[in-house]
Amino acid sequence: MHILTGIPAATPSRWLDVLRSEITLYWKFNRYDISATVMPGMLFVLAAWHSQNPDWAALPGLIVWGTIYFWLYCTTFCISNQLAGEVEDRLNKPDRPLPSGLVSRRGAFVRWIIAMVLFAAVGWWLGVLEWTLLWQVTLTLHNFAQLARHYLVQEPLDGIWGDCATGRSLADGTAIDPRSVELAPCTCHHPAVARIIAGLARYGR
Repeated sequence: MHILTGIPAATPSRWLDVLRSEITLYWKFNRYDISATVMPGMLFVLAAWHSQNPDWAALPGLIVWGTIYFWLYCTTFCISNQLAGEVEDRLNKPDRPLPSGLVSRRGAFVRWIIAMVLFAAVGWWLGVLEWTLLWQVTLTLHNFAQLARHYLVQEPLDGIWGDCATGRSLADGTAIDPRSVELAPCTCHHPAVARIIAGLARYGR
């Protein structure tokens, strides 16, 4: 990875190289989990939009903000998960950024912190900060504290994720049956989405 070390070196082409490198890096962090995070999350966004009086003018904004939000969730989870599982990845998934040497542990941790801050900021902007923070706490415990390996702790964590996911209702009070979500062809890796979608729908984002 290329790091900018001085203003004179920060030419437009240099910035483009850095941007391209960062996009490639984040893609390699997230690519195996997009179908389990971003895609199901966007299905919830579309379901929330459709459950109310569909506003076609608001749909592009919903898609943009929903994609940003769930991409940041995917990033925060994947980087922390890969930091915690680097040794295992060396054996099973050596093409991932850490075992392949594409980024250092320190570099990955810095990017995780940045993603966490951005995730919280977008959650605040969408009006779902409390659910975003709860998601951040649980994914941190899940990965860095390795609580997912303990059955007695894993179940309560899944319950927290489930509560985030099902919430109580969409913005218009339409209840979501979590069983219907489980029957969907794609399901979130840790689907904390209904309350988030409520915020997206409520603010037209």
